[in-house]
Amino acid sequence: METRNFTILIVSICIGLTVFWLTAYNVVRLGIDPIAYIEANTSEVFLEGESEDEQTVVIIRGNIKEELRLSISDLKSDEYKQVTDDFDFKNSYGTEWTDEYTGTTLWSILEEEGILESDASTFLFVGQDGYESPEPLSIEDIAKQHENDVILAYKIEGERLSNDIGPVRSVIDRDVIEHLEPDHWNSQFAVKSVKYVEIQ
Repeated sequence: METRNFTILIVSICIGLTVFWLTAYNVVRLGIDPIAYIEANTSEVFLEGESEDEQTVVIIRGNIKEELRLSISDLKSDEYKQVTDDFDFKNSYGTEWTDEYTGTTLWSILEEEGILESDASTFLFVGQDGYESPEPLSIEDIAKQHENDVILAYKIEGERLSNDIGPVRSVIDRDVIEHLEPDHWNSQFAVKSVKYVEIQ
């Protein structure tokens, strides 16, 4: 028993030293500030008494009159158009599938808030991990003309999005994307954990 406990102790010390030196390497050699990294990759901290649904999850910014910060409660508001529908997807391997998403149309937010500058023409989704949709899309031709097919989704199959893809995901139906040149797959525009909608 004593031998086993001693072995566990040695293994624990080795793991601890490995983690320590890897952290030191990231800080010294790679110039990574762990505090700054955590702040940049973590959603905003709850304010005292603030529920999860009241936390800012999506920020619309860029070529707009005023930055707009939206919580899940905001996205569920009757002020914006709510959609529950089946969305068809296709990826680069040719795999096709359908999921039911519930969310708010991007156009209804932009229209209701009236925040677009007169020369604003495109939108781009950006995730918490820095991933961006492949290219900016036309506000007029995509978000407005295909309003029900371009949403900020907060539910899939009637359930809240899981932490690995939520709390909000951009969703655009396959039919809207297929005509674009060069060819794109709409799965590329399904940005998980959307943090920003960039307006240009």
